[in-house]
Amino acid sequence: MTYSVTNSEPTSPDAQAVVAPQSRLRLAVVWTEVPAYLLACLKTLVSSESVDLMVISDLPPRPAGKTKHFDASLFSWIPHYHCVTDSSARERGRLMCNLLAQFKPDVVLLAFQWRNIESYRVAAQAKRLGALLIGTMDNIWNGRLRQRCFSAVYRTMRMLPLDALWVPGDGAATYGRRLFGSSIPIWKGLYCADDSMFCAAYKGRQQSCA
Repeated sequence: MTYSVTNSEPTSPDAQAVVAPQSRLRLAVVWTEVPAYLLACLKTLVSSESVDLMVISDLPPRPAGKTKHFDASLFSWIPHYHCVTDSSARERGRLMCNLLAQFKPDVVLLAFQWRNIESYRVAAQAKRLGALLIGTMDNIWNGRLRQRCFSAVYRTMRMLPLDALWVPGDGAATYGRRLFGSSIPIWKGLYCADDSMFCAAYKGRQQSCA
């Protein structure tokens, strides 16, 4: 809980400012495999102390040799971090929906996967909880028959009731418009980098050249 000082004027010289509670934004991030650049962004966001963060990493079973392993210490700074790895998509969806219900987010950032049914369950749960649902995607429009069919189905059935869509650039934005219609806000700049890594290398080269 953070606090702010109200702007009411004191009624006497001895009157003190009134301190009132102000709740933090509750942000739930649901991502399949949380990348390092996203962690860097979330760290910067949380450092403002205006956000209460929960991260759910949805890791469905993968073929042998394609499973990725993460150092658990990368997530130790996140007070609400959950890795959901059950072999059943139905059970993963149930677990994630329960976690969201307990956390009661104001905003859900969902990196949805087309084939994962739990993505659709998480989206439905976010709307039931009254949270804003922000989707992310990096698929670019190529105009093939499969994409045209997807677009027609998604626009008609509203399978993902997004409030906004976050994409890397123009190609994904074009596909997003076809999937979700012209009225949905689309933000660009999804892909980014942890610039602290590059800054350290740059400073090191400066020192070696001095």
